[in-house]
Amino acid sequence: MTGIFLKRFFASGVIGIALIQPAVAGLNAAEPVLSVDESKTPDGKAIVERFIEVTGGKERYSAVKTQTTKASMQISALQITIDLAIYQAGKGKMLAEIDMKQVGTTRRGVSGDVAWEVSSIQGVRILEGTEAASMLEKSDLQSAGDPSKYFKSMERTGTKEIGGETCYEVTLTKRIGQPEKRYYSAKTGLMVATVATQETPMGEIEVETEISDYRDAGGLKVPFRIVQKMQGLTQEMKIQSVEFNKPIDDRKFTLPDEVKALQ
Repeated sequence: MTGIFLKRFFASGVIGIALIQPAVAGLNAAEPVLSVDESKTPDGKAIVERFIEVTGGKERYSAVKTQTTKASMQISALQITIDLAIYQAGKGKMLAEIDMKQVGTTRRGVSGDVAWEVSSIQGVRILEGTEAASMLEKSDLQSAGDPSKYFKSMERTGTKEIGGETCYEVTLTKRIGQPEKRYYSAKTGLMVATVATQETPMGEIEVETEISDYRDAGGLKVPFRIVQKMQGLTQEMKIQSVEFNKPIDDRKFTLPDEVKALQ
């Protein structure tokens, strides 16, 4: 049974790749309060743009050229601990190293226009379709500051109470793939949750994500706690460190020989 659940988790493509886009902000910047008066509520695009503004602005996002993230994760129901390192150097250059000591290791990445996986659970794969498109998007460090690159519409579709806060629900329609719902605090403008459907080799999987504990990471602001729920299981990611614009050896993004053999 554990093996089946692990295959579902890895097939979802979200283990280790959960919202590792930079949420960039100066911590001393003012965080404007958004109105919850329906007559004054901004539209979906304005809510997303406000999030970009309160987390640093497009100029700050565009300054991020590399990102190195170290984290640990727990899947309590399976008593599994995961160590994670993610290296990103712009679109087409990403590597996630996932070490599940009780089970095995996985490397998942993007090398140029090839999205791939080498896993002790899933085997060696070249990702295709929307699964590959999602990985390419995650490798693009600029996408967080310019969502129009990957979303063709952003529509406010309601409000919801999350953790005692009133949040705006915004439905974002992707250019490739399923729509995604994001929830932004009406008080701070920060994104606090998402609901998305992942298309995988094992079918569609709905993933609910809670985002919290925003902290200063060398002058930039990132969420240090990410909780994901899917198919009855919960994984909690705690970020240990985030480094921006640190040089990364380009050899990390070389296409593995096992993947080349599949081409």
